Amino acid sequence: MKTEEKAKKVQNIATALAAIFGAVGAFFGIFQAQVSADLKNQVTSLQNASQQTIVNVISTLGDDAQAADLAQSGDTVAITEQLINVYNSTKDQNAALTSETQTLQSENAALQEQVENLKSVLLNTYSMDEIDTVVAQGYLDEVETKRLDNLELLDSERCEQVASVRDLYGTTHSVSYKFDPWQEAWAKFKLDGRYDTFEANILTSDDTSRDANISVEIYVDDVLVGRVDNIVRDENVRPISVSVNGGKAFYYDSSYDSTTHWRRGNRPRFSPYTSGYEADDTGAIYLPSLKRALQGTPWQYCALRQFYEPTKEAMQVSTYLRVYRRHPKLIEHLVKVGFERIVSDIVYRHGMGAEIDDTQKRTHRILRVNKEDLTMLRELNAGIDTLRAYQQYTKLNLRSRQELLQWQLKNHVHTVPTQWFAYMTARKFMRYMDSQLPDYMQLKRAFLYRSPMEEAISTYSDYLQMCQEQNYDMKSSQVLFPKHCNEAHDELSRYIKKCRDEQTKRAFREVYEHLAEKANLTSKKLQIVCPKQTDDLIAEGQALHHCVGTYIERVAAKKCLIVFVRRVEEPKKPYVTVEVRNGKIEQIHGDHNSDPTEEVKKFVDLWSRKVLPMALQAA
Repeated sequence: MKTEEKAKKVQNIATALAAIFGAVGAFFGIFQAQVSADLKNQVTSLQNASQQTIVNVISTLGDDAQAADLAQSGDTVAITEQLINVYNSTKDQNAALTSETQTLQSENAALQEQVENLKSVLLNTYSMDEIDTVVAQGYLDEVETKRLDNLELLDSERCEQVASVRDLYGTTHSVSYKFDPWQEAWAKFKLDGRYDTFEANILTSDDTSRDANISVEIYVDDVLVGRVDNIVRDENVRPISVSVNGGKAFYYDSSYDSTTHWRRGNRPRFSPYTSGYEADDTGAIYLPSLKRALQGTPWQYCALRQFYEPTKEAMQVSTYLRVYRRHPKLIEHLVKVGFERIVSDIVYRHGMGAEIDDTQKRTHRILRVNKEDLTMLRELNAGIDTLRAYQQYTKLNLRSRQELLQWQLKNHVHTVPTQWFAYMTARKFMRYMDSQLPDYMQLKRAFLYRSPMEEAISTYSDYLQMCQEQNYDMKSSQVLFPKHCNEAHDELSRYIKKCRDEQTKRAFREVYEHLAEKANLTSKKLQIVCPKQTDDLIAEGQALHHCVGTYIERVAAKKCLIVFVRRVEEPKKPYVTVEVRNGKIEQIHGDHNSDPTEEVKKFVDLWSRKVLPMALQAA
C-alpha cells in the first residue's frame, strides 16, 4: 500500500470512528435512561445511523469477511472493538511511515551536503560546467584535465606543495602550491605541449604580510602568457585562465615585449565597445579572394600570401602593407626566399636596422653573411637577433661560426663574449663551457632571467676579465681553462679583494701619518683623537650604532676626514664622531646619530678654527 493511499484511508477511518463513538455514546446513554417512546424513536434512528456508519467504515476498509460477519450480526460493541483495533493498527503503520519519511529526508539532506562539499573540492580541478555535466549525465566528457600535482615538477624556488589551504574567508582549497615571495618564487612544470588551457585560483595565505603586493606571471617556454598584478592580503580568490597550447596559436599584441609582438595563445575576445586595443586590428586572411583584391594595387606583388600561409595565424595586415610600400623589393624578396621571420622583425619590431642592406639584390649580401650560410639560417628560422649574432661571427671570420650559432640557440644564450676568441677558438670555448655546465646545474641557483649556460658564461667572462686585469698569461691553458670555473672565479675574486683591502688599509694609514700629531687637541674634559687604522672606524661605528665604518674607502681616497671626540677620563671609549669635508665640519654625531651637547659643539668649533687648518696644511 502506498503512503498516500494509507494516509487517505487513515483519515477516512478516523472520521468514521468519530461518528461511531458519538453514535454509540448516545445510544448507551439513552438506553440506560429508559426514556419515553419519543426517545426510543430517537434511539432507533441513532441505531440506524450507527449501522450505516459501520457499513461505510467496512466499505472503506474493503471486503473483509470478519467485518462483514460483524455487520450482519449487528453486534455494535464487537464492531466498535474491531474498528478500534483496525484504527490503532493503521495509526501504528502511519507512525512508522512518518518516521521512515523523516529518516529519508535526513539522509537526503546529508547527501545534498556531501554533493555541495564535493563540488567545492572539485572546483579546484574542474569547472562548474564540467561538474554540472557529471551530475546531469553521470560522466565527464573525454577531455584531458590534470592538476599540477599530477605533472612532473622540473624545478622550483621557494615553493612547496600543501595538502590544503584555508583562505581568509574560510574556504578550504585542496592540493595547492604555496609560494614564499619575499623574493621571486617560482615553479616549473613539464606540460609536453599536451594542454590548451591553464586555470588556477590565486589567493593569499594567512601569513601573508599586510603590506604585500604580489604579481603572478605564467610562462610557456620562457614566453609570458599570463599575468595577474596587485594581489594583496585581504582579497578573495583571484582566478586566472591562460592559453598554454605549446605554440599552436599566436596573436599580435603591440604591448607585449617579445619577438615581433606575437603572443602565444588564441586572440582574446573583447567587448565591441572596447577601444584602443590593437589586437582588434588583426585578423585572418581570406586567401581565395586575396589575389583579386590586390591585383592592380601597389601591393600586387607584396608576397602577403607567402608571408601568411606558413602559420595562417591572425596578423596585423595594415602594418605589413605600410612597411611594404617603403621597402617593396626587399620585403618581397626576403619572403619569397623563406626568411619570413626576419621580415616579421622588420615589419613589427626592429624596422630597417643596420643588419639589413636594402641596397643589395643578392640574399646573402642583403643579410651581410656568406652565401653558404643561407641554408643554415633558413633552417633555424632566424630572426633579426639571431642574424645580428651571426653577422658578428662572420666579421670575426670564425671557422666554426655555424656550429657556434647552433650551440648558442640550443643553450638559450643571448650573447657570446667574442672578445675572448682572441685567446681561444670558438670550438674550444664551446667544449669548455659544456664541461662547466654540470657544476652550475648542481648549484641550484634561481636562474630567473637567464639560462644556466648563460650564468656559466657570465662567470667565465668575469673570471677572464680579472685575469686580464691582473696581467696573467692569457696564452696559458691553465689560466684560460681552470678545472672548475666557478671555484677559480671565487678564489681569484677573494685574492683581488684582499689586495684591494691591503691597498685601502695602506692608503688609510698614510692619511693620518702626518695629520695625527697636528690635529690633536685636548681641553679639561674633551680631546680630539685621530684613528690609526681601518678597524678603528669599524669599532667606532659598532659602538655608537652609526655608519662611520663604511667611510673607510672615502678616507683612503682623501674625499673626507674622520676624527673622534673622547672624554679625557675615558680616552678609549667612543663618544662623538666628526666628519670633515673640504676643510669644513660636515656632521657631528653621537650614539645612534644623536646630536652632540653644546659643550661638544663649542669644543669642535674651536678645533675646526684653531687646529684643523694648520693640520691640513701640514699634511
